[in-house]
Order: sequence, then C-alpha cells, then structure tokens
Amino acid sequence: AVIGQMWPVTLRFKGGRGNVTATAALFALSPIALLAAFGLFLVYAAPKVWGVLTKRRLGPAKGNVPVAVLLAFASFVPIALILDDEAAAIAAVGALGLILLRRATAPWPPDPSTGLPPKKSLAATLIFDRPSLRPTHPVSGRIERAGGL
Repeated sequence: AVIGQMWPVTLRFKGGRGNVTATAALFALSPIALLAAFGLFLVYAAPKVWGVLTKRRLGPAKGNVPVAVLLAFASFVPIALILDDEAAAIAAVGALGLILLRRATAPWPPDPSTGLPPKKSLAATLIFDRPSLRPTHPVSGRIERAGGL
C-alpha cells in the first residue's frame, strides 16, 4: 500500500510522500508504539503547526514537520523493540527507508537560493524534504532573506 501510494502506476509513478499510509500500517501493527512515536512528532511539530494556524513565526527549525516525520518513524523502532514487537520494528525500518527513497526521487525544481539541482543538495532533500537548507517562512513557504521577506 505504501509503495502504491508513493509510486502509483496510473499516475506515471508520481505519487505522494507515503507518510500517512505508512503511519496507518504501523498503527495496525503496534498502536501503542505508534501513539508514543506520534507524541514525539507532536512535541517537535507543534510550534510549526501553531505558527501556521496563528500566522506567527515561533522560531527557526524547531517546528520543521518533515524532520518531525523522520524523528517519529525513527523513534518507532526502539519503542516497538521495547514493547517486544519485532515485526513492527522491522516494518518501521522499511517504512523509513521508503520515505527517504521517495524524498530522494521526488521531482524538485532547482534550489532557488543556489540554482543547484536537488541531487546536489541531497542531504537537505532527505532531511528537510526540500532542496534548500535556508529557512522558509512558516506560512508562505518562501525562502527568507536576512531582515525578513
């Protein structure tokens, strides 16, 4: 299901990120571990979500949702192992690998701050799910310059 959502044949292999589909699959395997990992996601992503809802900026990278997604999937593995659920831990490693693979193969335009194609900024694409390490505005998503927009 996760692979089909990320690379659907009917859409010429241009699908979504697979985060919610993988989350649902892990919830089916180990709901307690997923709730604990989701708690970590909320702690990390709450400033970003609140900033979008209130249209206020609450700090630099603290509320970065793509990083929170990686943190939640990575934290699911040890939580599942503590709960003696090896199958769920293995599934989480697979889901994390698929999410990183999807981020690496996503069609991105060149990085607006440097003009480099995404493969040149692969680390930023894998971690932040965008080809630039420069901070973006929490509401508009535009790259910020020194002194604001």
